[in-house]
Amino acid sequence: MTEFLLYWVGYGCFVVVPAVVGTAVAIHRFVAPSPPQEGAETPAAKLLARILIAIWLWIIIFPFLPYFWVECQTLVARRWCQPLVQQAVRATEGKSVPIQRFKVLWLSPRKLRVYVVLPCSSPTSTARLGKRTGVVYVFKRVGARWAFTAWEGVWSECGSAKGNVFPPYADHL
Repeated sequence: MTEFLLYWVGYGCFVVVPAVVGTAVAIHRFVAPSPPQEGAETPAAKLLARILIAIWLWIIIFPFLPYFWVECQTLVARRWCQPLVQQAVRATEGKSVPIQRFKVLWLSPRKLRVYVVLPCSSPTSTARLGKRTGVVYVFKRVGARWAFTAWEGVWSECGSAKGNVFPPYADHL
């Protein structure tokens, strides 16, 4: 959750604040000095307005692009990728555990990274208490098949995890 907050605070400080200041300066410098005339806008003012609208749209859309990318990859690869991840979960957990959340973070011809949320499976019955863990599984293509190579604990309610995931997903969703 901390990484999620840091991402948005950093985005606000380094993207939104400079854009607001830049827009205010541009409006004051280019638009405010000219006296308003009825029905006549200068071409420079029209161009400036279009540029500012484009910048604001980019600022609004930009933070959601990684999530859009992940959702598209998940839609494309979920059907054939989920059995691979289930095998990896069985290999790491020692038994079959239901996947509560499934996102394909990265899909390329040679590498696959998948983020999953799993219920905790320990002998102390923490699974009944609703405790969960977030894990990233990594696969590499070997010949014509995908091979499970590594996993990383991103967050955990029943143990320890020091990993990170981008784009950040809140652990309570």
